[in-house]
Parts: sequence; structure tokens; C-alpha cells
Amino acid sequence: MWENRSMSSKQLDETIHETTFQQAQESREVTMLRVENENLFSNAAIRPRNFQRIKQALLDQLEAFPELAEDSIFVKPVGGGKSVSGLGIRAAESLAEMYGHCRISSGVDVVDDDNVRLTASFTDFANGRVWTDSGLLSRWYRGADGKMKRYAEDRFINVVAKAEVSKRIREVILRSISPALKAHYENLCREKLAKILDPTKIQQIIDGFKTIGVTEDQIEGFVGRPRSLGWVDADRLKLAGLYSAIKSGEVSVNEAFDRVQQPTNAPIPSGLLDATVVG
Repeated sequence: MWENRSMSSKQLDETIHETTFQQAQESREVTMLRVENENLFSNAAIRPRNFQRIKQALLDQLEAFPELAEDSIFVKPVGGGKSVSGLGIRAAESLAEMYGHCRISSGVDVVDDDNVRLTASFTDFANGRVWTDSGLLSRWYRGADGKMKRYAEDRFINVVAKAEVSKRIREVILRSISPALKAHYENLCREKLAKILDPTKIQQIIDGFKTIGVTEDQIEGFVGRPRSLGWVDADRLKLAGLYSAIKSGEVSVNEAFDRVQQPTNAPIPSGLLDATVVG
């Protein structure tokens, strides 16, 4: 009897110790976060944003790294020969970096055996604004044969969930950044992209499409005219934008080229609030 009581007492002591240690850890983390927030608010007050400097920094970055423009604009088919176009995750990250006085956080939390909850948040310490986006992501998808299939665990965590989190990060950043600055940066990216999309670069993109199983007929079907007839700047930008969207996980190859065949009344995919519909 005494032995049992002694063991229970020991277990209780261990539980109390573990709980106290955990609470102390959480308390330290909360304190560190509070100090960090205070420093960020203080810095934002001392050094307010200078939009002329931000614009120059964005331009300097594109001049130094022109290939960044390739990953900054995405294009996604929505059916009926139409596409949506906008700033991608790389562009959003660049904007957030130059914007300053902000914090971006994200997470993936298990809800049940079939779903996870994705969250992304943008905190602007210059004006105290917080924008959060969250939603459920299923481990199931509809295959090409129309049947529901479950993602392999490693692909779901390392590819599918990461791509969906990136989209939410992009959305919270673009919802929080000045609309004028977003428009300015998108124009810069498009101008730079038009300059670098020479025949050599276009051939590299076409070769890249071929490595992921996309045929030249599919490419020409998406662009809307045969390459032999000559592609104008808008055609080249459209092609580069689709390649960027596939590389970043914005859309899969199957999704992209299935939508090329959809009718004109096909709905525009959700989560593209800043996108522009193009023909």
C-alpha cells in the first residue's frame, strides 16, 4: 500500500515539474514575443516608411536580379480561352521585405485524419493592422479518372500543403501592402519580363514545359496561336506566367491544361482576389 502511494507521489511530482517547466517555457516565449513586438512598433515609429525609397529598392533589386521578374507574375487558365494574372509568391515576398515593419507567420495544424487547417498572417507594425487567412485542406483529391484518391503522406505534407500555405501567405501580404505600391511593382515586373523574354529564353521555357510532360501542341493551345505565326509580347508573357505558376505550385499541370478546355462560363478559381482576367 505504501509503495503504491509512494509511486503515485513520485508521478505527481514529475507531472508538477513537467507542467511547471512547460509553463515557464511558454512564459519566456510570450515575454520574448512581447519584447520583439515592442521593438518592431518602436522601430516603425522612429523610421516611418518612405515609399520613394521602397520603390527605388524594388527597382534596384530587379535590376540586380532580372530573373526575379520571371517568378513574380503568374498566369492561370480559367476556361474559355481566358486566364487570370497577378503577382505571385516571390513578388509578394519581395514586397514584404522592402515594405518593412511587418511579420509574416504561417502554420499547418491537423484537424482530423482527412483535413488540416492552413493559416497565414501578416502583421503591420506601422499601423497596427493584422490580416489573417485560414481554411481547411483535404487529404483527398479527384483523380483524372473521376475517382477520389488520398494523397501520399509525404507528398501531401511536403508538396501540396506547402504550396497551399504559400498561396495564403501571398494573399495576406498582398491584402496588406499599399495598392499603389502593388500596382507599381507589377508594372515594373512586367516591363522587365518583356525585356528578357527573347527567343532563347522562350525556348528555355518551352524545354522546361517538355520536362514536365507538356507538349508543344498544348503550349500553343494555351497561348492561342501557333508559334510559327509569331508570338507577340502578350503571348510570351502569358507563357512565362503559366510556367511560373506551375513551378511555384500555384496550379498543377493537369489543372492548367484541363482548364484550357473548359467553357467560357467556367468559374474563376477562388483565392485570386488581386488577379486580372486576361484574354
